[in-house]
Amino acid sequence: MNVYFEKPLRAILIAMIVISFIAAFSCFIVYNSKYLETFTENILPFFVYIIASFAGFVFLAFFAVFQLMLISKKKVVSDEVKDRDKLVNTSSGWIDVSATSAKLRKSKGHESEAKRTAVLSAFFGIASLSVFTAVYALSSPPKTVIEFTKKPVDRLVSNFRVVSDLVFSTFFLITVVLFVTLSPKIISGEWSPGRTSAVLLSVVPIACAIRSAYFFFGNILAFASPADFAIFALSALTAGLFLFSSYAERRRRMIEALTANQSHF
Repeated sequence: MNVYFEKPLRAILIAMIVISFIAAFSCFIVYNSKYLETFTENILPFFVYIIASFAGFVFLAFFAVFQLMLISKKKVVSDEVKDRDKLVNTSSGWIDVSATSAKLRKSKGHESEAKRTAVLSAFFGIASLSVFTAVYALSSPPKTVIEFTKKPVDRLVSNFRVVSDLVFSTFFLITVVLFVTLSPKIISGEWSPGRTSAVLLSVVPIACAIRSAYFFFGNILAFASPADFAIFALSALTAGLFLFSSYAERRRRMIEALTANQSHF
């Protein structure tokens, strides 16, 4: 893992965990929420969408929890791999077979723990994506059709608002997909987005965050919905993950290049 990104990454994941749990319980505060508005007058009973959304956010929180745990476990494994194959000698210079075997077993045990943590994280990530995809498929597109098939006298919102609701519901689903699918690669150090990639990946989450912020802060003097705040925060944190990881990777390469140049003198 990039050492220049470890602390910001931990902070982002901790914030993701807290906000995801806030989002989960905010699903039961339905008044004045733009996010929950999509579930009203839809093809399924309202409480079904609420329970499903609650489950989706809880799964997302546990996904982030295991990703956070995985950082520490992979760091331990990485440190142990460096000298795992070195033999342990006794004070007299002989090979200590027992200590060497114990060190190897301990290292393999930590590797197994890291693999189990990765599997649990993947399980909750897939569960979260499945729930949010199902909620989206059974709420936003049907809601759009229902609104457009209403008689003009029964319409409470404009065509632009109907389309906008569909677009930004799609944006939130894309944001969740991006976070769940790409964050493990960034956390493991397998991949880090370049500057252009980070900006492009952040466009949808930032757009989603701006819209949620508009409805949250626009209603803050009346009754600001915690669900809308949670969507805003989750989207902003996802964008931050991509942007900070790109910055940290550029910084690492710059410092390594400077260090290499100084070693020639």
